Amino acid sequence: MDLGCAMTYNIVVKGKHYGEMIALLEMYLEITNMNFLDWIEGCIDGTVEYMI
Repeated sequence: MDLGCAMTYNIVVKGKHYGEMIALLEMYLEITNMNFLDWIEGCIDGTVEYMI
């Protein structure tokens, strides 16, 4: 998911972190420690940072 201004969220599709979300936010990498379902629920209820 591309939010613009160099901010993207990516889902890991292979390896030991399969299904987790990774955020690339303005030149740094942030591991969310969330699976896709937790991440999407956080987007909906507003608890995921940078989703505004």
